[in-house]
Amino acid sequence: MTLSCVILTKNNQKTIRYALASVAEWVDELVVVDCGSTDDTLTIARAYTSKIFYQAFTSFSRQRNFGLNKCTGDYVLFLDSDEIVGENFPALRDYLSCGYQTIT
Repeated sequence: MTLSCVILTKNNQKTIRYALASVAEWVDELVVVDCGSTDDTLTIARAYTSKIFYQAFTSFSRQRNFGLNKCTGDYVLFLDSDEIVGENFPALRDYLSCGYQTIT
């Protein structure tokens, strides 16, 4: 079981480091989708991942779907660039790998 995380950005140098640091050791892949940052957002992101992609912004759903298509994980977490995961987040991996299934 692998877990990817997608973070959408644009000029988030004040918060992106906290978001990336909070999740980096708990996910297998970090994907950043940027829509034209002109501050140090991308410099900070490069310290955590090389999977940084550009797409012009037209809608949040388009940005999320673009990021989703860049992921290779079995599961994908979408995290805003001004959010952090809490101390209980590592327990999530236990739930993802225990074989639960849903019926649709």
